[in-house]
Amino acid sequence: MNRREIQSAINKLIAQLGETLRGWVKRAQTSLFERIAGILDGLETEGGRIARNAANTALQGDVASAVTVSQNGLLAQLLPWLVRNVRRLVSLNGDYYQTRNEVGPSIRDTAIRQVLLSLGYDNQTRQIVSGTYLDNLTGDNLKRQVLSRVSSAIAGRSTIAGFRKTFRQDFIGRKGLGLVEKEFANLSGNLFADVSRTTGLVYAEELDLTHAIYSHGRPIPTTRKFCCQRINGIYTKEEIERWDGLTWAGKRTSTPTTVAMGGWQCRGVFRWITKELAETLAKQRGIEINALIPCQK
Repeated sequence: MNRREIQSAINKLIAQLGETLRGWVKRAQTSLFERIAGILDGLETEGGRIARNAANTALQGDVASAVTVSQNGLLAQLLPWLVRNVRRLVSLNGDYYQTRNEVGPSIRDTAIRQVLLSLGYDNQTRQIVSGTYLDNLTGDNLKRQVLSRVSSAIAGRSTIAGFRKTFRQDFIGRKGLGLVEKEFANLSGNLFADVSRTTGLVYAEELDLTHAIYSHGRPIPTTRKFCCQRINGIYTKEEIERWDGLTWAGKRTSTPTTVAMGGWQCRGVFRWITKELAETLAKQRGIEINALIPCQK
């Protein structure tokens, strides 16, 4: 495959993996709701309203345990799948750089380990690193959201029928995402694009590539000005790192621009090249390195 075909394969894999992950999460959400609904069937009532008593308060512990079991189960299913597909993405990116550089097995192995570590998995010890993305998948935020709804219903002595209805609507989602889907969307909305960009950054470091093409699809009406002004531009790593200090709509402040690129749901990718190739391409295209490009929407 040539570089364009490899990049197309990478984009298709990113889309496919995102769709698969969303499907898993939706099924986990339905299963967890059914488990919690069964627990809430045990709520004691007085005159059709949820009783404010010790028995109902104690049920919250069972709800919390159900959330924990569900999250741990999803992570156990997700982890081997994620590791396998990170390897696929890293390998495809290696194929891309192989078209211009020598990308041997040792460089690919280094890239795999560093990318997995960036997610919080040490593939040498086969352990999840505390405080990382993967560790946060079993965090307490979802549990707090669920328990907040249950405790509020008990404190306010909601009608049991009304609570069951609103809890289902909130948990499963009426027209939007449900509780579990929202939590994973917050954590994983950019996951595979970030994996691919992190891979490119690791290869750049291993191959001494100092410049990058801001590769991006044709601008659409919703393309951010930040992205539009950089499409097909050529930039040094130092210049890209300086963008961390800029502000623009949709910026992901917790993630460096070398990985987040244009921000939430960005469609672009940095393609790293040597200084010599950067200078040659800039001359051919009649542009300056590190210059903004006229935006053409």
